[in-house]
Amino acid sequence: MAFKSAKSKIQENRVSEAIRNNPERLLFSKTLDAIMAERKRERERKKQQQPRVVRELIRIIDEGLIDPSLIDRDKRLQKVQMGLVANMLAYLNLTDAQRLEEEISGNISEAVRSKKEKLTISDLGEIVVLFMTLIEKTKKERIGIVYKKLGEINSTKSYPDAKVVLVFAWNPNDTINRTFDWGCLLK
Repeated sequence: MAFKSAKSKIQENRVSEAIRNNPERLLFSKTLDAIMAERKRERERKKQQQPRVVRELIRIIDEGLIDPSLIDRDKRLQKVQMGLVANMLAYLNLTDAQRLEEEISGNISEAVRSKKEKLTISDLGEIVVLFMTLIEKTKKERIGIVYKKLGEINSTKSYPDAKVVLVFAWNPNDTINRTFDWGCLLK
C-alpha cells in the first residue's frame, strides 16, 4: 500500500497497523468497497482492449457465484480474491492475451471436430490457465474434474512461478448447463 502525501509514511504505518490488528475490519470497510468498485471500473476499461476469449474469462470470473456455505468473512474474502484474479487477466500484456485466445480457441475447435476431450495448458508465468473441453460430461462431473485438477496441482507444487492457477471446463454439447465451470488456486 502506498500513499503520496507528505504524511505518507505516518499514514502507511497507521493503515498497516490497523490491518495487522483487525484485518476483518478492513475486509468489511467502506474503504475496501470503494477500492473494489474503482478496480472493477478500471478492469472494465482495460478488458475492452483484450481479445474476445480473455474478455469472456474475465466475465466468467466477475459473474462467478460465491459459495453460500461460507461464513460472511470468507464470502467477502472470496469476492476480493475473484476481483484480484479478474484484474490479473484484464492486465495481461497483449502478446500473452493473444496466445491465450489462440490456445483456447484451438482447444475448442479440436475438441468439437474430433468429439474428444481436450486439455490445453497456457503457462503465462504468474498466471496459468488450464482449459478443458469435456465432451459428454455433466455439470457435476465437470466440477469434480476441476476440483480434482486443482488438488493435483496443489499437491504436486506444479507451476512454482505462478501466483494464480485457473482451471476452466465446459461441454459444448450440454444444452442445459451451457456455463463454464471453473476453479482457482491462489499461491
